[in-house]
Amino acid sequence: MKKIQEIFSTLDKLNIKKDEEQLLAFSGGPDSVFLLLTLLEYGCTNITLLYVNYHDSIYIDQEVEIVNHYANHKFVKLVTYDLKKPLTRNFEAEARKIRYNFFKEYALKHSLSHIFIAHQKNDLIETYILQKERNNLVTYYGLPLKSKLENIELYRPLLDVTKEEEIEYLNITNNIFYDDITNSNLKRRRNYLRHKIIKLEDFDAYQEKIRKDNEKLEEEKQVIYKLINVKTDLKKFLSLPLETKKRYIYFYLETFLEESNSHILSLINPILEYAKSNKTSKEKLAYSLAIYKSNSFFYIGKNIKEVDYVHPLKLNKLNSFKEVSIDLRDLSKFNFPHFKKLYVRNVRENDVFSTNIGHKSVNNFLKKNKVPAYLRKVYPVIVNEKDEVIFAPFYENLIKENYPVVIRNYLY
Repeated sequence: MKKIQEIFSTLDKLNIKKDEEQLLAFSGGPDSVFLLLTLLEYGCTNITLLYVNYHDSIYIDQEVEIVNHYANHKFVKLVTYDLKKPLTRNFEAEARKIRYNFFKEYALKHSLSHIFIAHQKNDLIETYILQKERNNLVTYYGLPLKSKLENIELYRPLLDVTKEEEIEYLNITNNIFYDDITNSNLKRRRNYLRHKIIKLEDFDAYQEKIRKDNEKLEEEKQVIYKLINVKTDLKKFLSLPLETKKRYIYFYLETFLEESNSHILSLINPILEYAKSNKTSKEKLAYSLAIYKSNSFFYIGKNIKEVDYVHPLKLNKLNSFKEVSIDLRDLSKFNFPHFKKLYVRNVRENDVFSTNIGHKSVNNFLKKNKVPAYLRKVYPVIVNEKDEVIFAPFYENLIKENYPVVIRNYLY
């Protein structure tokens, strides 16, 4: 079969080590049986089948028998996750969650880097149509050859093979497989598409659509990646089309947040709404994150708790602390009188500057200097031994490079 050689070329590109343990998501159906036989023919000598028994059919014993048949006759290891209670609601979504969690935990436990998934060309096209119907926010149309399940790679080497080609090959070579009766249930949208909408003669046209849509998506990604910075320019961000804004947030989060796709998606709308609001402060998000926003930018990062701090300062020294760094090696950069004892601490609610014309609120000074609200409680001031504020840096100076005062842990 010519397609087998093409799959071998794909496996070569994936740099598969034939003597290393290979994990294969296995159901006993034609897709996973075909992939098992292909991996064996490729020369893989250490294959582990990962099988989930959902107890979802009166014919489940037949499925188990076929799964065991291949484990025994092909001398491969079988690991089964036996679901104690059959799923009753939202079967497809829950079943997917259970099996991928099982795959991930097994791979992590055994320090394995990847899992083979037997998705084929039919699955690719069905997924694309469902993405379009649901208007999903996607980072790739259809199914990619490689994707991530947290730190585990998922490999799909059968995306150029149709189910019809698989079944033809299995019949010719007299290899049995389990024909899942639930695949005929037309109440499931994917099954309806498979049996009633998608025709084999339309596959090439669908693949061309997928290729073009992914090209456009890649162009959009490149525009977004050029915009993504630690701090996001608020005006530029708000001028983007809605879908681009959503993808921007998705890619932004994806660069540092090791969460599942659904977790990242759940953060998009709260971040978008906050970015559009008139608020200029810190807003807590899920997964120990927060969005920090001023009038001109925002950034997303770990939620750093606001803390009180106070540290004695040494003159003519670089003073470096957990919260702040103050370089006092050149005192000419600071406009304050010389005292024997100086301290640095964060601003407090009733702080005032003592001047010849009276007392001025430090917090009002920060507001007039356009210090972002989320920074005001951790903003550094220098005080004397009487705890009187004698110096606070201008915000426009603080954000300059090489300025002798640096706030740590917060971007500004």
